[in-house]
Amino acid sequence: FAWVEKEALAVWKGRAANPEWRVLVEAAFEDFEAVVRTIREDCVIQPELVLGSETDFAFDEKWARVDWDSKDAFFRGKLDRLELHEGMVAHIWDLKTGRRIDENAKTPQTIRYGWIVTLILPDVEKMKAHLYYPRKHATYSADLDMGVVVRVGDSIMRLSDAVEACREGGVWPTKVGERCADCPVFKACPEVRKAEGAAMVPGPHEA
Repeated sequence: FAWVEKEALAVWKGRAANPEWRVLVEAAFEDFEAVVRTIREDCVIQPELVLGSETDFAFDEKWARVDWDSKDAFFRGKLDRLELHEGMVAHIWDLKTGRRIDENAKTPQTIRYGWIVTLILPDVEKMKAHLYYPRKHATYSADLDMGVVVRVGDSIMRLSDAVEACREGGVWPTKVGERCADCPVFKACPEVRKAEGAAMVPGPHEA
């Protein structure tokens, strides 16, 4: 925490000399300070249980670990905090600094994190996911179903195959909906771009 605060303060004080930092405003810096202060007050972290924090993981199509920037990287994930407790129980922590709260810790994201854990710790027998919301001093936890977690790899491969088929054929049959945000090609999808373009066209009452 001391290191984070020191680095943030250096950025704040040096913002006038760095074009990328000039966009920072006082309200944003105060908000950052409040979040860090809350995390410091709320979290009880046992270093002996922590395997990593803010850890990058990347895997190729055969699920072998590769460097994050490797040209063979097929699947990437960043774990906010991973702990290994007695009895080979993995605890996956996801830090949520946004204001929207989801009390269900069994999210597609935490389940995918669970899949990453199976790749790096194949002997893990149980998993717990935790969503921590510092703005609300709230933590929501749930046991992850290992049967669901171990099938994530297959579902990712099926999705990848479907995306490749769409790219090769130029046909994107899926309608744009709320599940699109969870798609790995969301920003590049032509159907999403088309829908966004339509939303930007003013209606008769706006013209």
